[in-house]
Amino acid sequence: MTEQTHGFIELFAAKAKRCPENVFARFGERAIRFSEIMRDASTLAAHLRQLGIGQGGRVAVMMDNSPASIVVVHALALAGIVWVPVNIRQRGAG
Repeated sequence: MTEQTHGFIELFAAKAKRCPENVFARFGERAIRFSEIMRDASTLAAHLRQLGIGQGGRVAVMMDNSPASIVVVHALALAGIVWVPVNIRQRGAG
């Protein structure tokens, strides 16, 4: 018997397919649904591939927590791109 493991993106996609209108997160009064995240993340992942950023590529991301940041992280995972988080509070001498 073999054990199957799935990464978060496979599990998320399966949940989005089963329950697309379920709420994944809330930002203030705004409800973010599984279907919205998958739709936007799929679009962004395709755009990144068109730009030539392929599986195993790396993308630095400097964003505050927001609905957009959820989409970006999921899009990178869908495309197989490595997410390199950059601390938005990290600043050089000014």
